[in-house]
Amino acid sequence: MAKKFKPSAISAKTAAVFFFLLWILTLIGFAYVNVQTHSHYKRKSFHPTSSRTTEVFTSHTIDGQSVFATSPLQATLATTKFNPPPGHCAPFWQKESKEMTTLSSKTLFENTHARFESHQVQLASGAILKDWVWFEEPDHINAVVHLSNGKILLFKQSKYGLVGESLAPVGGMIEKGESPLQAAKREVREETHHRCERWVFLGRFRTAANRGGGFCSSFVAQGCDRVPNEAQDNPFDFETQDQVIVTMDELRTALRRSEIKETKWVATFGLALMKMEVDDAQAFMDSRHGGGRVRV
Repeated sequence: MAKKFKPSAISAKTAAVFFFLLWILTLIGFAYVNVQTHSHYKRKSFHPTSSRTTEVFTSHTIDGQSVFATSPLQATLATTKFNPPPGHCAPFWQKESKEMTTLSSKTLFENTHARFESHQVQLASGAILKDWVWFEEPDHINAVVHLSNGKILLFKQSKYGLVGESLAPVGGMIEKGESPLQAAKREVREETHHRCERWVFLGRFRTAANRGGGFCSSFVAQGCDRVPNEAQDNPFDFETQDQVIVTMDELRTALRRSEIKETKWVATFGLALMKMEVDDAQAFMDSRHGGGRVRV
């Protein structure tokens, strides 16, 4: 007759030791996975071939104007001269696409700063909108001044359309026969008396998608230093405008707190921060691998 199997008794002490060892092994396993995951994302964020840190801005020279841009087309936009018809503040806009076509336009008011128009616009359905409001301004620039010490020079100022003060980049209208890049250099020199080594074109953007408002060309000027012995006169003596120097973290905080109150300024600062963050990531990689790459 077969003997009945009797399981051996496990003492409480043995069970406690067993579960303690299992707990230790579990912690080691979680720690290992955490380290591997962290290392993966760290490599992904800072590896030179990563899409986050691969430099997309390259140097272009067009008509003697040197600028860093993401493509030859963008470089061309940065260096093309602003050329409105004689006697007008900006080029006239005509739209022709599958969705909308401009049938006619009538200028209701114009001066050196703006033009107000009424358009007749035909939709894809065939319907005609007889009083499409259109407002045009001269093209203009925004420029973020990135100092050689890594900080950012900006303004605290008032504007007619704002309540209270706002932080702002350098800005101004592009003069007839002047390219956006030339205007940005002129405005930075006039308003801040700084000379900058590199000019990075961040893009050209329509101010109001359906109503016009001109185009804003955004730049970040890098490697900027004050020109000695230049007067610090404020060219906008009818506005309160004070220079402020901030860190990148302080600029991020200002954006989150809506201390920058104009849409174009927010966009320009945001794009400039992205560029500067890429530079910082590349500098980190250069320090780990002994350099060998040029930051732009």
